[in-house]
Amino acid sequence: MTVNAGNRFGVLIAAHGGRDAGGHSNEAIFELAGNVAALLGDVRVGIGFIGGNPALDAAIELLAAPDIIVYPLFMADGYFGSTVLNRLLEGAGRMRQGSITILPALGLDPALADFVVAEAASAVTLRGMLVDQVTLVLLAHGSRRSRNSASAAEQTASKARAHRLFADVRVSFLEEPPSLEKAVSEISGPGAIVGLFSGEGLHGGNDATRLMSQLDRKDAIYVGNVGSFPGLEKLIATAVDNAITDQPMAV
Repeated sequence: MTVNAGNRFGVLIAAHGGRDAGGHSNEAIFELAGNVAALLGDVRVGIGFIGGNPALDAAIELLAAPDIIVYPLFMADGYFGSTVLNRLLEGAGRMRQGSITILPALGLDPALADFVVAEAASAVTLRGMLVDQVTLVLLAHGSRRSRNSASAAEQTASKARAHRLFADVRVSFLEEPPSLEKAVSEISGPGAIVGLFSGEGLHGGNDATRLMSQLDRKDAIYVGNVGSFPGLEKLIATAVDNAITDQPMAV
């Protein structure tokens, strides 16, 4: 995609890490990084975890690039995706020369709603359902202490609603109302649920699967988690490519 003149830029995909119940989430993130790298061409891409290996500072050092573009693989700018991440990156920045540019988190990426709508519409069509008769329900983490997760989900829902493809678009949460059960109980006709989770860990795997099994609705399907959707690497690569293009030329 972009030309990395003099290997000036390196890309760091920042994730939580260390919370995978099945032992596969971190592997999937490494695979994602490889796919992003393939799209970016000569821009080196690395992974850094808040709670895993390699740690963020070590991953930045391995990139060996003067200027680092960070893509946070988080669904909101909450405690881990903003407060902790920024603190760790600031610490890493003090130990090196060059810039560290942090892009909007996955959950706030301007292209996320388009991505979700396209994947959900495709899944619904493959199941022989009419998209305009299906309600899209976004399942996010939520929090009783902060509005960050809910605000990010509501922002995505609002943009998805503007496509006017689905009968309606609603939000639901794990840790605040409305619950998935409540949201689905209030819709007439079939529903398609998309998990606003960055991987198949505790929430995107265990919680989503458990909640879907508890629904008394045979016409409700689970499309999957955003973090496992095919094509996510293109969304990330495009955001990185745009950020690099917007950077001033080195003198």
